[in-house]
Amino acid sequence: MAARRSILSLAVAAVAFCLLRSTLAPAFAGSVQKPAVRGSHTAMQAKRIEIFVTNPSVGARTRMMVSPSMTCDEIVEAGRKELGFDQPWIKN
Repeated sequence: MAARRSILSLAVAAVAFCLLRSTLAPAFAGSVQKPAVRGSHTAMQAKRIEIFVTNPSVGARTRMMVSPSMTCDEIVEAGRKELGFDQPWIKN
């Protein structure tokens, strides 16, 4: 009877180890960290950043290149103009 309990406890410990290992393992294949993207370095040299401006209520999106000196209000105003929402009755 003692041998049966030791084998059972060994099996339970092995299952627990497998479950612990599977929860701590990376979730995706190839999860090795990749080197930095070249585009981010190029964008920093150009002093311009590409952003997406989205109007979620109608699903309209546009890409914009902005400089770090632009304020949020200027970006919103330029985005409205590019999306065609620059109507005089819309407040800035």
